[in-house]
Amino acid sequence: LDTATLKKTVTAMTLLCRSAGDWNKLNATLIVISKRHQQSKHAISAVVTQGSSWLEETPDKDTKIKLLQTLLEVTEGKIYVEAERASLTRLLASIKEADGDVDGACAAMLDVYVETYGALGKREKIDFILEQIRLCILKKDMVRAHIVSKKVTRSSLEENEHQDLKLRFYKLMIEYHLAE
Repeated sequence: LDTATLKKTVTAMTLLCRSAGDWNKLNATLIVISKRHQQSKHAISAVVTQGSSWLEETPDKDTKIKLLQTLLEVTEGKIYVEAERASLTRLLASIKEADGDVDGACAAMLDVYVETYGALGKREKIDFILEQIRLCILKKDMVRAHIVSKKVTRSSLEENEHQDLKLRFYKLMIEYHLAE
């Protein structure tokens, strides 16, 4: 089976579930596709992209969270979808934080080590790490906030296109030092 046909097949499978409005079947289909022995990375990448695009169309928050968790499970440990995983994790953390679960949001964000991600640009990595620091400070976990802050290289903050990130970083460091 060639890659193009495989991608069409797996996206058609998920589209059928989505069209039927069967979100549970969609989640199950995504898992089956990802667990298939020696599944093509192109197929998994295609269904993750497609599934991610449906997150805003879910009928309710529970369905959205289940789909999000399924997509996170599918992307776990797969280098070729690490950028998508980072974005999905951030979305899950924002939902948890909005629900008042700061600990859960912080745990979700700290579960991702973006500094090792090759698929993310420098700006995206810094932005993600700043969000990790912000959540640690919000959780009052100052030790972890300090450890995570060391992942931001000061030289990358000096670049002209990162001035807004530099400002955010130093505001977070002021919050950290005031708390300490």
